[in-house]
Formats: sequence, C-alpha cells, structure tokens
Amino acid sequence: MKRFFQPAISAVVLTAAMLQAFVPASAVVITHTGSGTHEYPPNDGSGDSVSAQDTTKVNLLTGGSIGVDLFAYDNSTVNVSGGTIVAYLTAHDDRTLTIIADFNFAPGDYLDGSLLDWGILTGELLDGTPINNTVKILNSATVTLQAIPEPSSFAVFGIGACGLVLARKTSYWQAKIARLRHRQNRKAHHGRPSGHPFFIGSILANP
Repeated sequence: MKRFFQPAISAVVLTAAMLQAFVPASAVVITHTGSGTHEYPPNDGSGDSVSAQDTTKVNLLTGGSIGVDLFAYDNSTVNVSGGTIVAYLTAHDDRTLTIIADFNFAPGDYLDGSLLDWGILTGELLDGTPINNTVKILNSATVTLQAIPEPSSFAVFGIGACGLVLARKTSYWQAKIARLRHRQNRKAHHGRPSGHPFFIGSILANP
C-alpha cells in the first residue's frame, strides 16, 4: 500500500513546487471594490493577482497581464478576451466570468461541479493569445464561454447593411423622380413649359 500511494504524494509535492516557482516573492493581490470598471491595460497586474469584488467589472484585454491569479467575487463581472494569466481563473459567489476564445470546451454556461470546474482551459483568446489555465468555479458562480465570431458573420452583416443603404437610397430617388414627372405632366396639361429636358438628370448627377 505504501508503494502504491508514494508516487501520488511525490507528484503532488512536485506540482506544488512547480506552481510556487511561478509566483514572485513580492506578489500582492490588487483588489477592486465598489462599482467601477477596471481594464488591463492600461492597468498592470504583472507579478500580482487581481481580485474583482462587490459589483466591479474587470476587463482583461489585448496586452494585459495578470502575474498570478484572476479572482471574481460577490456580484462582480470579469471579461477575458486577451492578455495573459499565469495561474488560475477563479469564480466565487454570484459572479460572472466571461471568456471569449476558441477553446477545448463547448461554449455555454458552467457552474460549480461542471466539467469545466477544475478543468484546464486551452485554446486561443479573441486577440489570438494562447490560453492554458485551470478554471475554478465555487458556490453559485457562473463561467460563460463565448466562441469567437466567424469572420464570415461580419462579412454577411456588412453586405446586408450596404444593401439596406442602397435600397433606401434607390427608393428615395425613385419617389423623387415620380414627383418631378407628375409635376411636369401637370404643367404640360395646363399648357405650360414642361421644364428643361435635363432637369431630372442633373438632380441624379448631383444628389
């Protein structure tokens, strides 16, 4: 029995030693309280942990850095779309942690005890930064994984918007031409000059 459990104990000690090697001796926890929004960057969490509490919002963006852990407590909101986190992503209490990435877990909401709880999230964030972090979900917290939108969806949206603008502009000029022709027909009916033959064309040429 001793020989059976000894390798497991050694593995735990080795893992703890490896984790401690990543934590700077001078690391502190940067705590955000209240209801403000804090973005990394311009804030810098290199070498430190960051904790969102109360109803604060923390956004980890491209170029941002969390030197140890990223915590979310109370009713705070944490959004991760870029940057780097050295150690854990931890969600406590009623908070929401949203991660936008192309990852090894299916998009959706994950709770305490789900497959993502204490799972290792790997893949690429929205800005292309690799992610390889353990996710901890405690109490009634929720971790939401959002897939990166496909480039084609943006293209379809852009084509649709251009078509809508063109349709509106075409309808506008068709109505304007119809009103001008109606006015010219009324003038002709009453024996008045119908106007310059290039009048409508000049309007179209100079919208």
